[in-house]
Amino acid sequence: MIDFRYHLVSLVAVFIALAVGVVLGAGPLREGISDTLEGEVSGLRAERAEVRAQAAEAQAHADALDRAMGVIAPRTASATLTGVRVAVVLMPGADRNLGEQLTEAVDEAGGYVPLTVTLQPSWQTQQGQEEAVPLLEQIAGDLQLPTLPEGEGPSLPAVLGAAVVGADGPGRTGAWLEVLEQLDSEGYLRLAWSEQPDGTLEDRRPPDAVLLVSGGLTLPEEGDLDEADTLVLDTRTSLVRTFVRLNAPLTVTGTGTVGGAQQPQGGQDPLVVGIRQDRALRAQTSTVDDAEGAAGRLSTILALGWEVAGRSGHYGIGPQAEAPMPQPPPVRLVTGLVPGDQEQATEPVPDDAEETGDTEATGDTDDAEETGDAGDTAVPPVEDDAATTAP
Repeated sequence: MIDFRYHLVSLVAVFIALAVGVVLGAGPLREGISDTLEGEVSGLRAERAEVRAQAAEAQAHADALDRAMGVIAPRTASATLTGVRVAVVLMPGADRNLGEQLTEAVDEAGGYVPLTVTLQPSWQTQQGQEEAVPLLEQIAGDLQLPTLPEGEGPSLPAVLGAAVVGADGPGRTGAWLEVLEQLDSEGYLRLAWSEQPDGTLEDRRPPDAVLLVSGGLTLPEEGDLDEADTLVLDTRTSLVRTFVRLNAPLTVTGTGTVGGAQQPQGGQDPLVVGIRQDRALRAQTSTVDDAEGAAGRLSTILALGWEVAGRSGHYGIGPQAEAPMPQPPPVRLVTGLVPGDQEQATEPVPDDAEETGDTEATGDTDDAEETGDAGDTAVPPVEDDAATTAP
C-alpha cells in the first residue's frame, strides 16, 4: 500500500525537476533557444517583406501591360466588325461596366450594338420558369423555335434566344420585337435600344451576332454546384444551345481567371467551362475566360469577328483555352455602307492569311477539336474563298 512517505518523495522529485528546468532555462539554454527563435522570426519577416515586394512588382507589371494592351486594342481590332450589328446579352450578376466596355469595343471595331438585353434573376429560377408557362404557350407560335424534344413545351431559354436573334415564325414578320417587349413587361429581361451611329432612329432589325456576358455564378472550391445553381447553369446552357441551333454567331465571355488563378477551380466561369466541355457547343461557339482585363476584352472582339466569319475558338488563360488570344480576323472593308448593313460588307484577307491558316485550327470540325493543344494554333484558318473576296 502506498504510504505518505511515497507521496512526499514524489512531490519533492517534481519540485527538484522544476527547479532544475528553471535554472537551465535561465542559464545555459536560455541564450541558445532565444537566439534560435529570434533568428527564425527575423528570417520569416524578411521573407514576408520580400514576397510582398515581389507581388507588388508583379502587379505593377501586370497593370502596365494591361494599360498597354488597352492602348493598342482599338487599332488591333479596327474594322474587324465593320457593319456588324451585335446584340449584347448580360446574364444576371454580370458586370455592367464590362458590358459597357465591350459595347464601346464593338464600336471601335466598326460594329454597332443596337440592342442590349439584361436578363433578370427570375428567368433562371424554378418559380419564374413555372410562372412563364402560360405566356410561353401564347407567344411561342410567333417564333421559329429550335426543334423541341418530344413531349416538351417551349421553354424560356428557347423563346428568349429565338426572340433575341429575330427568328420570326412563318408569316409573322417583326414578331420577335413583340415577344421581347412582352418578356420585358413580365420582368424576365430589360431592353435597351441604341440610336444608330449616324444619330438616326433606333435600328430594329435582327442582329447579325450575339455577345453573351456571363457572371454571377462561381464554381465551389470543393464538390459540385448545389441544386439552385445547377438549375441556373442548365438554364444558361440551354440559352446558348438555342443560339447555336439557330445558327447565330455567338461569343460567350466570362471573368475570374485573372484574379482567381490560384483558386482550386482557377476562377473560371461555370458557363464558359460547360461550353468548353460540351463537344457540340465547343465546336460552334467561341469563349473567352479573362474578360476582366484589356487582353480578354480584345480577345472577345477578335473572337466575335472570327465567329462572324464562321470560325469558333476558345481563348484566355483557363486550362481549356486553345490560346491566350486569337490573331485578328480579316478586315471587313465596306464601300458606301449605311451603318448596320452587314450584307454589303466584304472580308478581304491579307496576302499571308493562307500561310497562317492551318486546317487543324479551332474546333470547326470534330478532328480539329480533338487536337486540343493550347499552343497548336491561335488563329482559325481562313477558307479559300475568303482570300479571293474583292476589297
